[in-house]
Amino acid sequence: MLQRFLIVAAAVLALTSCGRAGDGKSAGDTTAGDTTPAVQFRNDANLVPLPLPPILESATGIGVQYIERISPGGSGLISQESPIGTVQAIIAPAATDLTVEIPSGSRELIVAFGMLPPSYTNTGTTKGVCFIVELDGAAPAERELWQRCLRPIEEEGDRGMQEASVTLPDGTGRVVLRTLSAAASGELSWGWSYWANPRTGPGS
Repeated sequence: MLQRFLIVAAAVLALTSCGRAGDGKSAGDTTAGDTTPAVQFRNDANLVPLPLPPILESATGIGVQYIERISPGGSGLISQESPIGTVQAIIAPAATDLTVEIPSGSRELIVAFGMLPPSYTNTGTTKGVCFIVELDGAAPAERELWQRCLRPIEEEGDRGMQEASVTLPDGTGRVVLRTLSAAASGELSWGWSYWANPRTGPGS
């Protein structure tokens, strides 16, 4: 009897060392609501929200064909939770370009971005997506204003919503929000990316 008790106790101890028994999770598991605590999300009172429909209508690129399939009701828009509340996002699967009209006098663009959790959880096998902000119409050497690549399967910190603060040159009229594959092969499968809550401000 004592021997059976010791065997059962050892089994329970082994289960608890790997994760709670019965909760279906183990160390390293993530959920759709995960965010990255280190990201500083801006909520300045002087930031001007940019309307999403004109940005969505400007979408071009091979990724456009997947926008309706991924977004609820095929609208191209989806609500996402962020540290500053629920925000609207534009589905922009790699590779997609979105053109954004910048209000006169703006010196900073604040925009959130990320990858939808199904792209890197369960059966999702994304190779990652690069997010790029470019100055529309500029010379190649001066075009790129900002870039960051997310590889959420390999990097836990790349999961959840991120946010970028991009300095705009004086007189900026338009920028392009671009998503591209982060894989050297250019693989686009599961490149389910989005841009969210674009705002402009006077800068610091």
